[in-house]
Amino acid sequence: MKIIKKNLKIKGMSCVNCAQAIEKELVALGSGVKSAKVNFAVEQLYLEFDALQISEEVVKARIAKLGYSVAPPESKESESPPSKSLLLKFLFSFVASMVVMLLMFIPMHALPMEVNHSLQFILMLVVLLVSGELFLKGIWTFLRSGRANMNTLVGMGAVTAFVYSSVLFFQDMHHQTYFETSGFIISFVLLGKWLEEKAKGKTKESLESLFALKSMRASRIVNNGDNGKGDESVDVEQLQVGELILVRSGEKIAVDGEVVYGSGQVDESMLTGEWLPVEKAPGQMVFAGTLCMNGSLQVKVLKDAKNSRLQAIIDYVVRVQSYRAPIEKYADKVSEYFVPVVMLLALMTFLLWMQLQGEVKLALDFAISLLLIACPCALGLATPMAVLVAVTGAAKRGVLVRGGESIEKAGAVQEIIFDKTGTITEGKPVVTKVTWHKKLEEDLLKQELWSMVASVEHLSSHPIARAIVEHAIKREGAELLPVSEFENKNGLGVAGVVKGKRVAIGSERFFKEVVVANESSTIHAFVEEQLLLSFSLADPIRPGAGEMLARVRALGIAPLHLLSGDAKSTTAKVAKELAFEAYQGRVLPEEKARYVERIKEAGAEAGGEARKVAMIGDGINDAPALALADLSIAMGSGTDVAMEVSDVTILGGNLARIDNFFRLAQSTMRVVKQNLFLSFAYNVVMIPLAAGVLYPSYAIKLTPVMASLAMGLSSISVVLNSLRLAKSREVLY
Repeated sequence: MKIIKKNLKIKGMSCVNCAQAIEKELVALGSGVKSAKVNFAVEQLYLEFDALQISEEVVKARIAKLGYSVAPPESKESESPPSKSLLLKFLFSFVASMVVMLLMFIPMHALPMEVNHSLQFILMLVVLLVSGELFLKGIWTFLRSGRANMNTLVGMGAVTAFVYSSVLFFQDMHHQTYFETSGFIISFVLLGKWLEEKAKGKTKESLESLFALKSMRASRIVNNGDNGKGDESVDVEQLQVGELILVRSGEKIAVDGEVVYGSGQVDESMLTGEWLPVEKAPGQMVFAGTLCMNGSLQVKVLKDAKNSRLQAIIDYVVRVQSYRAPIEKYADKVSEYFVPVVMLLALMTFLLWMQLQGEVKLALDFAISLLLIACPCALGLATPMAVLVAVTGAAKRGVLVRGGESIEKAGAVQEIIFDKTGTITEGKPVVTKVTWHKKLEEDLLKQELWSMVASVEHLSSHPIARAIVEHAIKREGAELLPVSEFENKNGLGVAGVVKGKRVAIGSERFFKEVVVANESSTIHAFVEEQLLLSFSLADPIRPGAGEMLARVRALGIAPLHLLSGDAKSTTAKVAKELAFEAYQGRVLPEEKARYVERIKEAGAEAGGEARKVAMIGDGINDAPALALADLSIAMGSGTDVAMEVSDVTILGGNLARIDNFFRLAQSTMRVVKQNLFLSFAYNVVMIPLAAGVLYPSYAIKLTPVMASLAMGLSSISVVLNSLRLAKSREVLY
């Protein structure tokens, strides 16, 4: 047995049924396919197969046979967005339906009835074939497999109205027809689908920025014979375990390996979340996707590109997303049983009235009215309309929500896990304390010394250097001066000559002959070997963090957890200051994901249901945990990957928006449930009326046109109820 795991991009899917069809087709290939999970939202297939029993080419061929194309997951083929296609189809259908309705009012002497009805027939036929293609496929799927959804019922209503009008048209060209009904049915539902696509946003681009982290080229060290050793640029996929690569300053490290020569500082924040670069020397590990900030490293390849830690994170995110249930609305769940029931009721209504009255037109009117009155336009709009209003209002207030499923999940969250660096804290160092070791009477002299310090630090790209320069210029009024004889000791400090004086800034290890009784994190500044000042740096807690956590707890969400790749002592200090119930430091990306799993499983082990967990983070290192959590929230100041993997993005780093979002979610779900109740109540009342229950006693009858109007009014009621969210001060403030 040779198990291969593959992530593939599937092109050409139009609905969740397509994803389900691919899964069933691949599973039907036999025991060679161990797992096939298709995520329609991100167009990804996660595949596990035994290469000894079946080949990847066979799998691709079977997918192609179904009418879909396969591409590598990192491919970026340009295509028209689904929302644009839906909008164009809606506009065409709506305009054509309006034209047909206007044709109904043109006098016979201005346009002969035969020509008038012929134009209506042709226009609606084109609308049905072009704009109604999705719904026609729904009917075909139902006839072929017996599986029904909302598309099936919409298609039945539109086709029935069209066929009925066509029969009347061909029987008597002067007879009243209802072609516009078919067009408006299609238009209303396409509008709902377009609104839903707009609410989803950029779901199908979720992994592109993650793949961008991978280095595609590497400098392999080769032996040039008499000319000694050199290096050549090769594709990273060509690197073999045991080979040596050269990593220069400013380059991404291509693979996981061990430093065998050289030293430098490596930015590993995309893996650990820690903002300080890590010093690397012979014998230490480096990882693919991390950045060599300065120095030069010779690295021995320990894992090829396909087995790097970065690739493991990519695979993990794709796998977890693929195992998520497809987006499924209440309407589709109900329609699966609702469609055959409505069709059966329509048939029974037709037969009953034929038995009672014996008049084909009357019986057909009742049957068609029932089909049209039951058309689930209100059901189709119930969720996306409320979501659109909520998402639009949230976006104006700095919260980007991926879709309705995110809002629904937010209402069920029981515990929240926060990443520390960049989420609870600012994610960058700032100067917190300044100590002068020599009394300086004049502020002007202090400003000059700050200018000398800032000028030297300005030539370094280290995060601490940037923090010192920012403090010196903004808080101390420093100005940048010319520097000569600049030195940069990796991870220790910098030195240079300013105005003829040697200025040195760094940690205690930078000054071998000086001992200062301060914390090891304190940075010291010397001028002409005289200690003048020291300053401490820290990653400060974001403003409003404590208040936000208190409001979240007030919503009944607890306990709250804090995770970080930063030092355990630093994590503990922040956790205690903000009263987190649980915390853990020095956590790797995969360990964060396992932490999420443990929290979720704790409830099940106690005999109840799995706990509903939200994860809030901002970095690549948070991506696996974000993907695995029931609800994932990313800080907009973080990486694109964290935001793309997440259900919700908080823009601007304003933590107060977190508890605002949970309030928004609760109110939105109340409106969604109200909309669904209105939709179902409408069907309960109107279906018997359309079937003619009041006709024998009161001669009250709904014509197909009246049924279509009632269907439209039900949609309007849902829209108006959803618009209340935009005016709710309780939700959006």
